[in-house]
Formats: sequence, structure tokens, C-alpha cells
Amino acid sequence: MTIDFWSGNRTTARQLYERDILFAILSATREEYGSWKVIESTKDYTDIEESNIFDEFQHDLTVTVAGNVKFENREKIVINKPIMKGLLGFRIIIINEEDQTTFSKATNARTLKNLRHGIPLTWADAELFRSNGFSVVEEGYFDGLFDDLRNRKFDYTAFGANEVHDVFQERAAQIEGLKIEDRIVIYYPFPLLFYINTNNKQLAERVKRGLEHITENGTLDNIFDKHFRETLDSINFNSRVVIELENPKLPVELKEFKSGLFSFENGH
Repeated sequence: MTIDFWSGNRTTARQLYERDILFAILSATREEYGSWKVIESTKDYTDIEESNIFDEFQHDLTVTVAGNVKFENREKIVINKPIMKGLLGFRIIIINEEDQTTFSKATNARTLKNLRHGIPLTWADAELFRSNGFSVVEEGYFDGLFDDLRNRKFDYTAFGANEVHDVFQERAAQIEGLKIEDRIVIYYPFPLLFYINTNNKQLAERVKRGLEHITENGTLDNIFDKHFRETLDSINFNSRVVIELENPKLPVELKEFKSGLFSFENGH
């Protein structure tokens, strides 16, 4: 079985994790489904191109957030079992250093809505923040995001707790005057799922069964800890104000989804 896996339009941290999960799934199902080969494409697509990854570009599968609007009217098979424990929905923000005092005063969603959130074009969380009443500056691409932040086209940008440290070290740290904000975590249910080409029903069946296997035998937990445990410990969630938002795009099957990684005590 040869599998064309698209993993563009995302951070390196996500690519590495999602690849490990896919390989574990395929390894767990080798006896039942046979050997496998993955051809991975990390090419970044425009918004329209991304929505056509199955019918036009003929990729076999990808990982994306539940309810991604880009795939709303597209044929696909969705495996409704989250693969990252909802961690991507815990958003840590990056700001200009001199603005820390301003953000320290933002104790709830209402005060944070008065500040501008910068999000690159095509990213799925832009509409989510708008639906929660936030001021969103959606323009440009990932490569120029931190220059735009430093030049004050917006006041902050946000990344999943799983990736914020890598993103900062790889990109933001090259620009003097930026920092990871130390007091706030924004949370919304944002589970990552496998989306699969409808022309490959056997692959969908294999991914579903393999994901069940690695969940039951602890492999999924082990991969998660390998990638993220050190990062989670360093972020110190217990000392942060949690600002909880709604995700109106969650599919019916996941309406009750809420990450069990951390407790929620404050800051609507």
C-alpha cells in the first residue's frame, strides 16, 4: 500500500507528531493490511488549493481540525477520533515585549477582544476567533507573521501549546523584541482528525483500526509524551488565566469534546 500523505500548511512540530502517529497506525496494522510506503508532501497550498487536496491533487489523507470549513462541501472520510488530546486548542500567545503589562491586565475574553489577533491567510482558527467576537487581522503568510507583529500590524498571534516553543525558537526569536506571553492561555475545543480521500476506503478502515489499536495499547500516549511532555511542563498552565472560547464548527459527533489535559477554573 502506497499512501500519499499531505502535511503542508502547518508547523514542523505538528508535521513530526502527525507523521509519527500515522507510522504507528500503519505499523500496528501491518499483519492485517500488509506492508506500506508513505510519500509525504509538505507543499503549502493556497486556501482554494487546500480544499482540493483530494479531488484535484489526489492526496490520500491529511490531518486537520474537526469541522475545517475548507472541506465543508468536499467529499471526504473523517475519522472522528482526536489524535492530539485537544492540545492544539490550548493557544499560547506571542507578543511584543513591551506589551506584557497590557496583557497582564487581560483577565477575560472581553478585554482580549479589544486587541488585534494576527492570523495568516488560510488558517482554520481565523473564523473561530471572529465567531467569538475577536478582532482578527487575517492577512499574509506564516513567513512574514512575526515581522508584521513587530511592526504592529496587530497586537499578538497565537499558537498551540504543542508548537509555540518551536515556532518561537525557529522564527520569532530571530526578531528582536518579541516574547512568549507568560500569563494567558486561550482554550477552545480544536481536535485534530484524519481526513481521507473517498477513493481509498481501505485506507480509511486501516487508519480507524490502527488508531484504535495504538490508543488501547498505550502507543498514542507514549508518542504524545515524547513530543509534548517537556513542553507542557515548561508552559506551567496552572499559573495561567484560562480564557475559554466556543468552537461553532465542531461536527455533531464531537460536540461534547473537551480536552481532559488540564482543569478549567477561570476567565470566560
